[in-house]
Amino acid sequence: MKLRRTGGASTGRSHRAFVVAHWEPKEGATTLALALALRAAELDPSCTLCVADFDFAHPSLSSLTGLDAMTGLSNVLADQAGLDQVLAGTPLPNLYVAPAGNGSIDRQTGPWHDRCRDLCGQLTKRFNYVFLDMPALRDHRDFALGAGGLAEALLVVRAGQARRQVIAKAIQTLELIRLQLAAVVLNGREYYLPRWLYTRT
Repeated sequence: MKLRRTGGASTGRSHRAFVVAHWEPKEGATTLALALALRAAELDPSCTLCVADFDFAHPSLSSLTGLDAMTGLSNVLADQAGLDQVLAGTPLPNLYVAPAGNGSIDRQTGPWHDRCRDLCGQLTKRFNYVFLDMPALRDHRDFALGAGGLAEALLVVRAGQARRQVIAKAIQTLELIRLQLAAVVLNGREYYLPRWLYTRT
């Protein structure tokens, strides 16, 4: 897994959210979101982090963490629980997981986007860093739309799977929903990449 910056101004540590985006399934975005949160929590114990599962149809993050049967974010969106009730602690005291939950959600355009946006805002205010695990942009871009203007995007592409045209379409989609691209992650690389090519801007 390699992370490459795409440019843009750097901000000091405050409160930031990242949508871990991917165009299609099986790019490795869920595993990456959890790995980034774990590593960041280990590196800075004074920093609070949360990784949140917004992929309600296929809650891989919740399954990975053993929280797939727990009340979660879908229940918060359905007014069945508060955010404090669904946050699950981890062995690292500064890292929390917000599982997908099992709530029934009415995805009418206006209320859905408003509720998602409010929930993303609550998470961002509460934690220093939030990683939002979203479903694939190709089929469910409306999920990421709720974080537009509030979060930055980490676009995950799997080596040997994603085509250049598809990556360009994913970046265009992120721009349309007002998610600034913070970095592109090349996941699952097995071939040699020359340093001059990896580091060039």
